Order: sequence, then structure tokens, then C-alpha cells
Amino acid sequence: MKIKRIHISNYRAFLVNEDQESSRYTIDLPNGENLLIYGENGSGKSSLFRALKDF
Repeated sequence: MKIKRIHISNYRAFLVNEDQESSRYTIDLPNGENLLIYGENGSGKSSLFRALKDF
């Protein structure tokens, strides 16, 4: 099984207000490619990991 799309909303750092678009927190991997996540402290890397772990 390969993951082809990740969509997270209203979980830890991925909060969506009424005026925001929910597609902001969608990652498309059409062919099930590998994904490298990097960024500054506080950008949501650990929150993404925890969301996948809790799923």
C-alpha cells in the first residue's frame, strides 16, 4: 500500500479557520513517491509525524 495523498486539518499545528482554505494542508503524492520533510523549528514537522502515527 502506498500513500497518495495526505490531508490534515484541525490537528495540532494544522488548524483551519473559516477564512482559510483547507487545501493548504494537503500533500499530493500521485505515484506514491518518497517525501522529505524539512523546515525551521516550529514549522509543523513533528505535528505531521504525530498525525500519521495517530492515524
